[in-house]
Amino acid sequence: MDDDFYTFDPENYQAIGRKYKKTYRMGDAVRIRIKRADLARKQLDFVLTEIEEDFWGGIKE
Repeated sequence: MDDDFYTFDPENYQAIGRKYKKTYRMGDAVRIRIKRADLARKQLDFVLTEIEEDFWGGIKE
């Protein structure tokens, strides 16, 4: 999520971009890719690649 600076709204479980107002809510479907894998620590780093349609069929952008 490097397209904007996001702040988290804990009451609504969502992240909102300051500049573009893009919103990510808990439960939104998104596509990711693995950026890095640390086998010793058993950790994965992910990168957001694109947004899927939301639950009701609209595109979240």
